[in-house]
Amino acid sequence: MANVSVHIIARNAMQSLPGVIRAISQQTYADLVLRVADNASSDAVVSFLRDEVPGARAIRNARDLGTANAQNQLIRMAMQSWKGADLDDQYVLMLDTDITLEPNAVSALICRLQEDKTLGAVGGKILRMFDENIQDEALHERVQSDHIDSVGSVLSPYLDLVPRGAGEVDAEQYDDKTSVFAVPGSMMMVRASALARTRHSEEEYMDQSFGSGGECMDLAWRLQHDGWGIEYVPTAKAYRYRGVFQSGVSDQKQSAELKRNRFFILLKNLTVKQAVSYFPKLLVMGAASSPAVLSGISNLPKMLKKRKTILSKVSTGKSDGS
Repeated sequence: MANVSVHIIARNAMQSLPGVIRAISQQTYADLVLRVADNASSDAVVSFLRDEVPGARAIRNARDLGTANAQNQLIRMAMQSWKGADLDDQYVLMLDTDITLEPNAVSALICRLQEDKTLGAVGGKILRMFDENIQDEALHERVQSDHIDSVGSVLSPYLDLVPRGAGEVDAEQYDDKTSVFAVPGSMMMVRASALARTRHSEEEYMDQSFGSGGECMDLAWRLQHDGWGIEYVPTAKAYRYRGVFQSGVSDQKQSAELKRNRFFILLKNLTVKQAVSYFPKLLVMGAASSPAVLSGISNLPKMLKKRKTILSKVSTGKSDGS
């Protein structure tokens, strides 16, 4: 029984998926299983997985369910395979289809989680990958750069997640492991017991009201409310290529969804003390995002119910689920 479940959510990702999976197959840590949820791709993702990656566990969704719903499908599959096992020693690695792991990445992340049982999630050093000679098919290649994409994220004064070091040249200035507010969902390893303790229900580990965008920030809040730490591990290295076509969702629609989700994340997770402290900024944010929030107003009762459960754990130090 593999104790690492690697999760990829694919949506028209054949431009990058073969390289991502090749890098997974080259990991020095071998006790892992690949699980892929295909969100109604119109390219060759399904046939590629069937013909070239027969060991992968794949789900084919007839429509695009969004990231959170698809991730819940994969987590439930993993949890079922771990039934009866000690979830402290089982791990989910969430990967985007634009992330290429270095061979030691999985091993480095697991090592840190095994060293410190108070950590709920870890992430690595993500550098950027660029295209060169894009106009020349014969010379076109992707080049790994020394420009930082993310080395963990901090919470800004405006309650946004800000990736540390983004755009900087990597000169070993971020080579110490560090506690952070969050690590990118594009490369996040989460302890299975932390997922079980912070889930909303037996079916819902990631908030499926979000669709796509913000679900990993929400998870970071919930993990910390439940007493788990989150850490950046510099020895776990990967490269991110940002030019991958992921879906047909318009920028305008995606922007509205992100604004709505951000509002709901704060509604669920801010304590009363934090809400009072940030009140002027929340007013500005609410005014700017009110049309987007109104579009999801039907979710408000569910969010308030989830808020009550989440914040009860802050005051009691207890959590349901195991």
